[in-house]
Amino acid sequence: MTPELVVAALLGGSSPLQRRAIGQAITLLESTRADRRVQADELLTALLPHTGKSPAFRN
Repeated sequence: MTPELVVAALLGGSSPLQRRAIGQAITLLESTRADRRVQADELLTALLPHTGKSPAFRN
């Protein structure tokens, strides 16, 4: 799943699809592989507009 598909599944997918997307997101975020780190950064960047006023994402 690309970061864009993970975001779409997290935000509007069916329950099984959301569970898979959460698993994919966790895998990307925990990975130490350089290519996966790039995807993890893309995922976080794509999720950022949907965080609202979450204190974890404030500058």
